[in-house]
Amino acid sequence: MNTPANKSTNVVQYDLIKSLFKAYKQEDPTFAICGWKKTSKKFIANIDDFPDDFDDFRKDFADGLRTRSKGMNWFKMRTGWSKPVKGLTSDRDSKMAWWFEDNKAGAFLTSVQNSNNVVILGNFLYSEGFMDPTRLIQVIMNEYRRMYPTAAPLEAGCRTKQCKQITVDDKKANSWVMAVNQPICVEVGQSQASKLKLLLYKLFNKNPLAKNRPGRYNMLFLPAEDQMHTGSDDTNARQRALRKHKLVIQSLTLVKAHTEEIIQELDKPYQANGSSYTARYYP
Repeated sequence: MNTPANKSTNVVQYDLIKSLFKAYKQEDPTFAICGWKKTSKKFIANIDDFPDDFDDFRKDFADGLRTRSKGMNWFKMRTGWSKPVKGLTSDRDSKMAWWFEDNKAGAFLTSVQNSNNVVILGNFLYSEGFMDPTRLIQVIMNEYRRMYPTAAPLEAGCRTKQCKQITVDDKKANSWVMAVNQPICVEVGQSQASKLKLLLYKLFNKNPLAKNRPGRYNMLFLPAEDQMHTGSDDTNARQRALRKHKLVIQSLTLVKAHTEEIIQELDKPYQANGSSYTARYYP
């Protein structure tokens, strides 16, 4: 975002948020911005409900909203609406895509929808954009519910995320689907982080055969740096694991299916014998 010389950064950002709010209201009259904290009872249902001061809005209704005159400024808001969720994002098939394109902005759903205290738990080695994060997190949630039947529902999500510790040799060849530096990461509410970390290690790292792992996923769980013990041995082991991940994903780009296309979309469903299967799961 570039700030005009005659306007402050805060004014420009606040005007954009208000413009987006008006566009949302035209698409869905029930749209509202809720207080960022789940315990908050504040909300913005009409344009007149916006606080006069930008700092008050940033404190009560946004997470990570900072003053920046250039570059990307990603932040989070809690919203409410009655129409399909996808229709209010910047995805190409969204009815709001035009606004984001005009304003060079983006909006996406966070992977964890029911927690405002989320931590990155770690990455799945040998995973990339060719996998379906929705299917993966559903498999994990099922295992969590089976392991902890009396615990509160798991507040977690999966998404592809750039790993800065993985170097990219050829940026042009590093497509999104087969990007070597974008494994699937798992995020979770802080209070459930310890339980889920131990469960993922047991399910994916202690099972030697992929067919015995949940969902038949042939991958391993690597905790985030702040979720691991500190020390030179752990750091070296982590670097070796990420290097192996990179080599494995690079090798996948050389594997050709009988259709002469690169193998992708392992989780895309297809019909056979009256049932639905995926290339990953066929009993």
